[in-house]
Amino acid sequence: MKYLIILFIITLYSCSDSLAPKYKIEGKAEGVVETGDFFRPKKRINVKKDAIAYTDTIHGYNEDSIWYYNSNGRKVTILAPYVVYEISKNTEK
Repeated sequence: MKYLIILFIITLYSCSDSLAPKYKIEGKAEGVVETGDFFRPKKRINVKKDAIAYTDTIHGYNEDSIWYYNSNGRKVTILAPYVVYEISKNTEK
C-alpha cells in the first residue's frame, strides 16, 4: 500500500507540467447584463467586458477576434483589441 501511494504521488507530480496552459489571451468578451427589478421589466443588454483566458490551443483568429474551444466543447471568442502571450515552461512557480 505504501508503494502504491508513492507511485500515485509521483504520477501526479510528473503530470502537473503537461496540464499547464500554453497561451494567455487578454482582450474583450461579450457578456449579458440583466437590468430591472420587481417594478420594472427586465432587459438583457449585451456588453463587452475585459477578459483573460488561458488555453492550450488557438483554433483560429482574424483581424477582430480570436477563438478556441473549452474542455466542454464550447467555443470561446475574445474580441479585439487582444494580446496573446506564449507561456514558457521554464518560468519559476
